Amino acid sequence: MNKPGYSFQAMAKLVYDNNWQLYSVFTDELLMAIFWEETQFNNIPQLKGTAVGFGQVEPAELWTLKKYGVATSAKKILGDPAHSVEVTSYYLRHLYESQKASPKTRDEALRRYAGYYYDKAGWRLKIIAGWEACESGLLALRGDWSNTGAVLNALALSRAFDKSDPTVRGALCP
Repeated sequence: MNKPGYSFQAMAKLVYDNNWQLYSVFTDELLMAIFWEETQFNNIPQLKGTAVGFGQVEPAELWTLKKYGVATSAKKILGDPAHSVEVTSYYLRHLYESQKASPKTRDEALRRYAGYYYDKAGWRLKIIAGWEACESGLLALRGDWSNTGAVLNALALSRAFDKSDPTVRGALCP
């Protein structure tokens, strides 16, 4: 496991300050769950692929954000953590608003985000379920991040890790 790039508190602040697109649909807690599962709070390029940032957005999809006034690049995402959060937020908005179905649903946007329609693999649905379980666990804390055990338990629903590892625990909850 990579060491977390940001503590949970620092990631929460970064997300709270930069997730302004459809917050009622894609909560800060959901973005934190996605960022934990995708990169363990590291703003990095994908190890075996082309995706970038906390949310591992594909550079080939960045053109879709121009309609929101967002002109970006992989380099800009990787160089600016706040922008990385914004890009994921805008991209989720795009996936929600560009649905042809009515009514538009969060589930459909998350399936598109996770690449479910690429191969219809069941493991992608399990990832989404993990994001949502983590989101629920974090929402239940009502912003009280002082309960380290509950924070770690919620994150583990999105991406399992050894919660007793002092390196990871110390990096997440200093």
